[in-house]
Amino acid sequence: MGIIFYDSKKEKLFYKDNMYYVLRENKDDEYIISSCYSAYDMIDIPITVPTPFYFTFIPECLDTYEKDYEPNYVLKVVFDIFSFSDMKEFYSRMDDKYYHIDETNQTITVNGYDCKHNTEVKDCMMFDYKNRTISGINKDGDLEIIIQPKKILLFPFRKWSIFSNYISNSALFRPP
Repeated sequence: MGIIFYDSKKEKLFYKDNMYYVLRENKDDEYIISSCYSAYDMIDIPITVPTPFYFTFIPECLDTYEKDYEPNYVLKVVFDIFSFSDMKEFYSRMDDKYYHIDETNQTITVNGYDCKHNTEVKDCMMFDYKNRTISGINKDGDLEIIIQPKKILLFPFRKWSIFSNYISNSALFRPP
């Protein structure tokens, strides 16, 4: 897998013991190494999930990504930068017990790691390429959608209705 999503100038991907690591340039002549994962907060329990990108999948952080970057930013990174094939390649080096790939439905379900209790969390997150949604496990052990595409309006509804009234009342756009 040649693609990873970090914000550094130079990076190198390593794989050992069912885990990916990235060595990246932090500053000139200074490098750091870290695990390739995203964080997920399951009912105040920190969970790490191996991913070729780093996001924190908790509501406050997801809102910040949307406000500080652009609408649907996380989905664009996950589904546009990383194709289904890229993600399959990323997970295929791991033992089969840590992930499940459904070719028909184009989903990848990944186990996570409960940092608080030092245990594995089976089927913790699912990346659904067909529907462009990301799901996480809830307190009942079921997957629920935590992020999905948002419709982007060019004009908020109130402004649009004022704008459309202006257009319909103008001589230029008046129907015959």
